Amino acid sequence: MKDRCLINNQDGGAIVIIFIMLFPLLLITNVYFNENKRLLTGSNVILKNTVAIAAKAGAQSVDDVSQAHGLPMIDPNMAHENFRKILIRNLKLDGNMQSINGSPTVGSVDYYLLICNGANSFGLDEGIIYKHTSEGLETTVIDIGELPKTFGLNYDFNITPEDKSVTLDRPGVIVIVKAQIKPVAMTVGAETIRWASAKIVMAREGNGGL
Repeated sequence: MKDRCLINNQDGGAIVIIFIMLFPLLLITNVYFNENKRLLTGSNVILKNTVAIAAKAGAQSVDDVSQAHGLPMIDPNMAHENFRKILIRNLKLDGNMQSINGSPTVGSVDYYLLICNGANSFGLDEGIIYKHTSEGLETTVIDIGELPKTFGLNYDFNITPEDKSVTLDRPGVIVIVKAQIKPVAMTVGAETIRWASAKIVMAREGNGGL
């Protein structure tokens, strides 16, 4: 009986030793899954909300002359500037869209901003695309014609079978933002792409603004 008890005690000791050896691995695994969860929640939510707010800021950049005529349209330069200000402030970026201390992102934040007015008599661009990448800013003026107009959710806003699409029936903006979410424990961030759209809505149509 004593020998049997001794054997059982040795087995118990072996189990404890194995658990101690496996504990660091279990801890690392737990950190990994917690990190993935954080990437999909905290910082990702900040990015998502920022993109939505920035899109609205762009759509609210109304040209004074068109507004005075009761046909509000978007001032492209003002819209681009206001859009950038929101990204820079909320994501803590420098003027080159590079992440700075305290940013939830790593490296360069790229954006693709489409401003759509459609045909107008105010001398405003019917449509203009601002693309900012690590290589700099590229601006492309496009013909749109009468609204509504449907655009693809890709970096050129072209309609393709593979991409979702957004239809604007009023002057508005569509934006796509690409960023690397900053990791806490892992060495590599998660590339995240978020999009949003916003358009001008007349106050009399129900909500008092955009």
